[in-house]
Amino acid sequence: AHGMIIHYVQPNYEISFNAFAGNLFQEADLRQSGASFLAEYEVLDNWRLGLTGLSSQNQYVQNTRYGLVSKTGLGNGVALLIDAGTMKDSSHGLVRRDGYYFFAEMIQKLRRGYHLFVDAQGFKPTWDGSQSDQFRQGFGFLIFPFSRTECRIEFENGWLLDDVAQVKKDSWALLAQLHFSL
Repeated sequence: AHGMIIHYVQPNYEISFNAFAGNLFQEADLRQSGASFLAEYEVLDNWRLGLTGLSSQNQYVQNTRYGLVSKTGLGNGVALLIDAGTMKDSSHGLVRRDGYYFFAEMIQKLRRGYHLFVDAQGFKPTWDGSQSDQFRQGFGFLIFPFSRTECRIEFENGWLLDDVAQVKKDSWALLAQLHFSL
């Protein structure tokens, strides 16, 4: 997405705001534009609590997210991130869905530039029973092999909580990302 980020950092807290116009290469009526924010405060040494928010829309839908974030340093090279919140999706007056999401990740430094992580995430688009709870768990490696280079490889298992016999219970995926910084 094309946008602008303002990030204010102090020793005990930080605040960031992101205003975005969406993907300018996408058709204008489909383009999601909006804003997001993150505010964190260091409660104790190596523990931060925060609030997050997102509002985005195009000509057809509007999405809103609010969440709580906890970041904890647990020792030499070990960290835990937990993010949980609510979602509200509406299609401009026709359909409105309220649901939840959560994400947790623990990372362990193996040696300089090489990290092992495990994660878990969940999502349900509606609080009522009309749609399945969706869950994923995974593990993988976060590697910084060269200066300004990041590689992430993850094995992920996903499943639905649903009583319907036609729903495939498990799926596996291999995910990979490669990032270069200028």
